[in-house]
Formats: sequence, structure tokens, C-alpha cells
Amino acid sequence: MKAIQIHSFGTVGELIPRDVAEPTLAAGYVRIRIEAASVNPSDVKNFAGRMQQTTLPRILGRDFAGTVIEGPALWLGKKVWGTGGARGFTSDGSFAQSMVVSANTLLEILPGWTALQSAAVALPAWTAWESLKNLTSSWPGKTILIVGGAGAVGNSAAFLAERRGAQVWRTTRKLTSDSEKGWIDLSTGPLPEQVLKATGGLGVDFVFNTVGGETFQPSLACLKHQGKMVSIASAGTPQVTFNLIDFYHKELTLVGVDTLALSAEVATQSLQEILPDLQAPEFPHFPVQTFPLEKTADAFTYKGKAVLLPNG
Repeated sequence: MKAIQIHSFGTVGELIPRDVAEPTLAAGYVRIRIEAASVNPSDVKNFAGRMQQTTLPRILGRDFAGTVIEGPALWLGKKVWGTGGARGFTSDGSFAQSMVVSANTLLEILPGWTALQSAAVALPAWTAWESLKNLTSSWPGKTILIVGGAGAVGNSAAFLAERRGAQVWRTTRKLTSDSEKGWIDLSTGPLPEQVLKATGGLGVDFVFNTVGGETFQPSLACLKHQGKMVSIASAGTPQVTFNLIDFYHKELTLVGVDTLALSAEVATQSLQEILPDLQAPEFPHFPVQTFPLEKTADAFTYKGKAVLLPNG
């Protein structure tokens, strides 16, 4: 089969299809013909050698959608999707014409959904929900700021929080209209000042920071007393500073979420919890650009949501 199997990090020439052996099928596993495999920021970082756990050679790719072509009779012929676990890092991933995964980590593609939509949504939706669960289990009346709210994870998080009764603000650097509600334009002034103005001087109960870096300290300053922030990334420098006196006087809580540390089984369970949300007509499917396996290098530099089509 053809696959994006890398033997070294960071060399663009590695992002070409190679002929590799079909993986062995063990009991309780299925073989999937991959129809769509989403490219995520973590895949790009992985290829660059920034994921210390990755072993080589390795077929990249975390998200997948396709058809079961071999395995338990219960699953044969079914359209499935999924994400999570060590796929693409310490076990082979989805940037291939087929892959083998545990049947316990499969979800059937939702009615009306395509393989393309399923693969594009998998990791962003799971990351959003896994992060939101770390903030509270009771959302009605709560307020949340999503830093990096225009991205795939931010869009999913905003939708899930609003569906549960929260009031949501999101940051962007590309506000197209002053009248757009719920958006905070980072180019127009300090983030804490804008959040305090939007909330009548109260601040927010929660912050979901999908960016990190220079947004870290300003995000903490947006929280109410006993507020909580969850962080999943660190753009730019990994080192951040903040006012520790303010932090403990306000009794704030900081939580980190690393989906790479969680199993594919956990990912599947979390996605099952939000299937009713994903099936809602208003769920925000984000625009995607498709690439054949031969154009993986282009997909890795695409400024948007890229999805590989390993079988054309």
C-alpha cells in the first residue's frame, strides 16, 4: 500500500508516498480503507521532530475516516471514523491507503455526514470537549473566553459551550465587522480591557486558551475570582510569565490538557458523549481543502484545514 512513512524528521522529501507492507490484523482489530485523513497542527509538529515520543520509521496521521474491509463481521462494510491514542507517534497512523485499529476505538459515520467531514472534525471536536470537561460540568449562566476562537478547536468549543447555556466570547485578529457579537479583536486593544468592557467589569468564569505564548498572561487577567483556565498549546516561546500574587489572591486554577497523553478509547468515549451535538444542523463544519497523498507536503503548509485523500 501507499503511505506517508517518514524515516527522518523535517525533510520535505520525506513527505512522499512510499510502498509499505499492509499492517498485520490481530484479533479484535479491523482494517480500514482510508477515505479521508485530516492534517492537524500536531501532525506538522510531529514531522518537524517536536514530539519526543515519536519513533521512526513512522506512518503519520491521527484522524481517519473510511470503510472497514477486514475484521469482525459486526464491522465489515461499515463507514467509520475516529482519532486519538498513539497513532502517528508510536504506532502507525492514517496517512495511508489502509490502517489497522482496535474495534473498540471506532465510531460509525453519522447519518448525512461524509468521510471528509468526519475526518476533519475528529480531533478538533474531541480536543474541545475534553478541555471543556476540565472546566465545569454545569454550564448554564457561565461565561467563557476562547482564545483562538476562529480555529477548528475554538469553533467546536464555542458551539459546545453555547449549547450548554454558556455565554461565549472569542478572540480573533480578523474581525470583519464592528457589529459582530461575541468576538474580541486583538488588534484593537489589550485583551483584559476588552473582556472587562464586554462583561461589565466582571471578567469571565473560564478561559479556554488554544494559543498560549503571548496570550497566556492576558488570558489569566480576564478571569473572575476563582476562575479557571485550560490551556492546550504554546505558540512561540514555551516560557510564560504571570503575576503570581494576583493568581493566588484571585484563587485561580490553571489546567493543562494533552490529548496525546490520552488513549484512543478515551477519545472514542468523549466523542460519543457529544454525538447529539455533532448531529445538530447548526454544528459548524469548517471549510476544508483536500489533497491527494502525493501532495502531502502542500497539505502540511496549507493555511487552513487540510484533509488527505489516500485512495484518491
